[in-house]
Amino acid sequence: MNIISKVVITGGAGFIGSHLTDYLIDSDYEVVVVDNLSIGRLENISNLLSHSKFTFLQADITDFDAIESVFKGADWVFHLAVELAGLPLHVFGEISNYEQLNIDADVCSDLLIKHKTGAISQIHLDYLQTPAHRSGTISFTQGWMSYDFNRSELVAQLEGEPPVTIWSDSKYDFNQMYIKQMQEFIRYVEEGRMRHKFDLPSSIEGLKVVEALFVSNKRGAKVEIERNERFSF
Repeated sequence: MNIISKVVITGGAGFIGSHLTDYLIDSDYEVVVVDNLSIGRLENISNLLSHSKFTFLQADITDFDAIESVFKGADWVFHLAVELAGLPLHVFGEISNYEQLNIDADVCSDLLIKHKTGAISQIHLDYLQTPAHRSGTISFTQGWMSYDFNRSELVAQLEGEPPVTIWSDSKYDFNQMYIKQMQEFIRYVEEGRMRHKFDLPSSIEGLKVVEALFVSNKRGAKVEIERNERFSF
């Protein structure tokens, strides 16, 4: 029996949300999905509509009166609704090395995005290591954790205690996870589960944010995102 019984997922009819919903339903949780279907698709959750532990509410998360009741008795809430912040208008980006964080990544970046609603969102990215040796150490206030996929081990240590091997597997192939993800991606494309009418506009506007990051980093100043009359957020 699950200690956590009721889960609410906003944006649960999207690609990520629907797969999370499938997993939770299969794990015997009660799931309530709230989605206005502006990006999500009903067909993503159609297989669950008749399930006794699944509830779908088509509503906008900004309509508090419409969604308030579904959160009563909820143990967990996964907030995956992506449009709350509004349109991105300005970007400030910084690309740098973060050796002081003791994270073994070659390049990191931070993006500050101002949205039309006035909200500010921050995104931190760690780029792939070169060469991709897939190892590193993350330090915390009371200890550290070191991972090394070449040696197939994960070691951690709390302050005042000896190091402990959390995971070790001499037969583990660290490339297998990437192969599996690629196989799943190909299968989703073949099944038509990766295609919807928002893909092209979202990709074009998403590239504008990335481009603005590099321009902002070069200039050291905030960059306004240029609007496209044909494609818009």
